[in-house]
Amino acid sequence: MNSEPQPGGQDEAPVTVSVSSAEHVPGFRVEPPPESVISPVRWVGRGEHVVAGGVTITGGLFYFGGTGPSEPVRLDACVVDTRHAVAPRGGGPSQGPSSQGPSLPAPSLFGLAYEELSPEQRRAYLEWLGSDRPGSIAHVGYLNLFLFGLERRVIVDGALEAVSASEYDDIAGELRRLMKAATDWSFLSHAENLLDVISVMTIAPARLYKTSPTVKSTRGYQVPLSVRVAFAQAAVDRVPVPAEWALCWATLDAAIAKRTPVMRSGEQFRLLFAKKYRERFRDGMIVSVNRTALTMPGTAFPALLDKPPPPCLANLPDVSAATGPRKKLQQLVIECAEALRAYSRYLGRYPGSEGTLDAALVLPYDLWPQAFQAQLESLAVRVRESTVVMTFGELLGHFKSMGGITRAKASTLIGALDRVGVAVEPDVRMGARTPKPGDAVALFAAPAGASLPVAEPAYVTASLMVELAASLARIDGAASPRQTTLIHHRIDSWVRFTSDQQSRLLARAAMQLGQLSQPMTLASLKKRLRPLSADARRAVAAFLVQTASAEGVVTPSEVKMLEKVYRALEFEPQKLYADLHQGSAGTPSRSGKPRPAGSSSVPATNTGVPFVLNDARIAALQRETAQVSVLLANVFAEDIVHAVHTPDTVRKEASVEGPGPAEAPGGLLGLDDAHSTFLRLLVTRAQWTRAELSDAAGDLDLMLDGAIEQVNEASLDHWDEALTDGEDPVEINQALVQRLAA
Repeated sequence: MNSEPQPGGQDEAPVTVSVSSAEHVPGFRVEPPPESVISPVRWVGRGEHVVAGGVTITGGLFYFGGTGPSEPVRLDACVVDTRHAVAPRGGGPSQGPSSQGPSLPAPSLFGLAYEELSPEQRRAYLEWLGSDRPGSIAHVGYLNLFLFGLERRVIVDGALEAVSASEYDDIAGELRRLMKAATDWSFLSHAENLLDVISVMTIAPARLYKTSPTVKSTRGYQVPLSVRVAFAQAAVDRVPVPAEWALCWATLDAAIAKRTPVMRSGEQFRLLFAKKYRERFRDGMIVSVNRTALTMPGTAFPALLDKPPPPCLANLPDVSAATGPRKKLQQLVIECAEALRAYSRYLGRYPGSEGTLDAALVLPYDLWPQAFQAQLESLAVRVRESTVVMTFGELLGHFKSMGGITRAKASTLIGALDRVGVAVEPDVRMGARTPKPGDAVALFAAPAGASLPVAEPAYVTASLMVELAASLARIDGAASPRQTTLIHHRIDSWVRFTSDQQSRLLARAAMQLGQLSQPMTLASLKKRLRPLSADARRAVAAFLVQTASAEGVVTPSEVKMLEKVYRALEFEPQKLYADLHQGSAGTPSRSGKPRPAGSSSVPATNTGVPFVLNDARIAALQRETAQVSVLLANVFAEDIVHAVHTPDTVRKEASVEGPGPAEAPGGLLGLDDAHSTFLRLLVTRAQWTRAELSDAAGDLDLMLDGAIEQVNEASLDHWDEALTDGEDPVEINQALVQRLAA
């Protein structure tokens, strides 16, 4: 039977007691420490070797020695006191209670101290100190006892300026290492607070608001000390609070409500908050000094609870006690959450999509990932040299996206390119259809952020002429230099257009002259030529004949395409051959009937023999350049808006000609009466709120989501594109509206 040491007193000499005379029973001895090892309490630094209870400890970062009667007992509770006995073996660092001694006091009890441990527990604690100190297996009581010493060193000795910067770093590093493995909330919370105190003590006496915040999280309900100190110092100095400190308060204050977009958006929220903060407060928020004094955060070591704050924190106000700054920060957080709602909704619908192009396209450009912004800048550098033609899929590939995107997102992408000086042709923002991955697009240099040219009727006509001429020029594989030059000169001669419009026409020519463009179908050609006036149609024909004749030879392939275009223009077939054979006439025939062409004959297009133009015809073509320019100028000067089919005229024509391809006898796009009525309502506006459409669907006895889905399925069947995009608001694809009207 062993005698137990009394807490707080001197250990008695070991006693061995035999309980049987029949056989020998081994005794148990606890060796008392020799008086010679008792020394004053001191701090053991990192790398210093000490021996306690027969255990060699090299990690340092604890107090060691013999406490004297003059020392405050509670403050010395963290000291490895050499006066107390240590058992030859312990129960292991993971075991607080021991079968051979009293249980380890609960961490929350006041008065936890090294001297109150049993000899076996002292052995276990010393062995843990002498090891690599794994936080995952250490009993939380040992972790807290170790933390007591760190808190005393930082707060008590730090206030006396007895702690060096390197030692603060050692303590902070040890805390972070233990926090990675520890699981006790109380230990983690107090360790986190101590790290924050270290960040303040390290900077003192300099102003904290002039540095960047280091605190990243908090487990408590109080604003972290470093944030309160930075705001307090700024208030005392009457200087603005930098955005990064305001963001730190906003994100770490439990009293500031944070909606789902804030929690889900991460880096995008931080960027947007900083942007809005600077817009609202410019250099920063000015905070007033209030009367509530700044206090230290709670410590794990009870002996430090009544300690005053270090001198560097004296006479500072606790700005977090005032309501004004918090209200201003809360308002900014709400505004950011609202701006990020679409992005957050997208991330919620498609987990793991953060960092993708689709996710970025629902963000403001300023919040795009850095990698995407770098790609935009790279494309801007390329187009400064010359126009770049690629497929839309290749363009998306620069942003790690290989699939198609909606019309709204295509518009956002083109808008982002526009911000860095890259224009795209065709541009959906000017009414072009949404490009598919295989469609060709032209990227060219333009003033960054320039206003979008107006797609006036004259410009639409010129764009169609350029596209047809370029398609004709490369019908045999590649355009000749003369044909390319002719098209470029013609665009330059259209002085009524702005330089931005001419640049777009040149880019469209480059796209059509390249090998990536797709030939125009007869159906699409008829649709685009239908709104043209009679003069505009003659101008188109004249330009195409000039393009085909630029080399003095018109190939059968060119004749075949011209025949198709002339039919779409509703000209008589003979007019094409009359125009091709005009020798000295200034312009092609306007009557639609062939003029006398001298001795020239009109060969059949299936002979495979090209037209060969004589020198007189080539000279005539050169004269026609100026004359056709006059004709085109007259066409562009006219107001041809009246020639464009309005919905009323389309309906009248449809009533005469019968239902078009988009309207089946049973309703629009093959839909039933109710869904056809819903579709007719949809296309009357470019944008609807969900509430408006819900009311409209209810009047038709339809479920809104089901009605939208049926309309989009019918649209996809007819045009491979959805009619609507978005949830609230619901946007209507205007290109498809035009197709439906046609």
